[in-house]
Amino acid sequence: MNTPVVIEEPSPPVAEADVMAFEALLGRPLPADYREFLLKHNGGYPVVTLGEAQDGEEFMLGGFLQLDPDGMDEPYTMHLCTPARREADYGWGLPADALVFADDPGGNLFTLSLDDPHHTVRFIDHESDAPFETHQVLAQGFTAFLQLIRSVDSQAALDAAAQREERKMLTSGSFPVALDAQLQRAEAHLPEVREAVRRACLEVFDEKTHFALHDDPRSRHVFDVMLWLHETATGPGITRADMHEILKAWFRDARGGFGLNGYAPGFLDDWWAARFDEGALEGDVNGKGTFTPAARTALVATLRARSV
Repeated sequence: MNTPVVIEEPSPPVAEADVMAFEALLGRPLPADYREFLLKHNGGYPVVTLGEAQDGEEFMLGGFLQLDPDGMDEPYTMHLCTPARREADYGWGLPADALVFADDPGGNLFTLSLDDPHHTVRFIDHESDAPFETHQVLAQGFTAFLQLIRSVDSQAALDAAAQREERKMLTSGSFPVALDAQLQRAEAHLPEVREAVRRACLEVFDEKTHFALHDDPRSRHVFDVMLWLHETATGPGITRADMHEILKAWFRDARGGFGLNGYAPGFLDDWWAARFDEGALEGDVNGKGTFTPAARTALVATLRARSV
């Protein structure tokens, strides 16, 4: 079977006798290519989980279900089981020949029709109560489905292109309107502020190969910059909840523009508490806070140095 799929974490091997026992439990044979896949990999997790349907829509695999000889008809199993068993557990309206062979990270399903001579593969939205036949057809046959999944090399090329584009946006993309207004006010205090902001964000990107703020020193520095810009534009004294709104000024608002696509609120909350603990913020951690004069001076000096 020649496919682009590389299995990173194969399941424990399964014997020919186990596959035959599963077919007996199903009351029908497995397609030859899927049978070969089971004997070789017994499910597992692919290195590349992204694929593209014939209509151009992207889908994501979680993993291929494994055949567990001791659990082929157990309730609520995440292993291969009979369609009747899965239907009894979840009530998805699966036909008797629709074998669930994989899932995605959101709990949706991929089914293989065993009685259909084409062995149609469908994507089943687990939140939809539409008839089975109306769910998206991805491929005619298991091997054809595997061919939809990107190869390691093609995914690496796409990732590299996306990284180049994101770095370009941080380097020269237009600032979001709300952030640009803050930068205009801050230029009176630090003329090189735009370059300093880009440099701070590029340091995050270069460490992670994407621009996302977490609990690390470079991300915390960007959070500091967000607060300083806001204070410079509007004056000191904000709450933790205010800081979440301030961050939204950094959301990208134009194609090819500078900014964030989103954030994890917990990391911002952790930064807020840590900066009080470290003495960089003064006031009330559960109320309003502001930079201490020393912390503000040190931050401006860092920004000035990083803009050189």
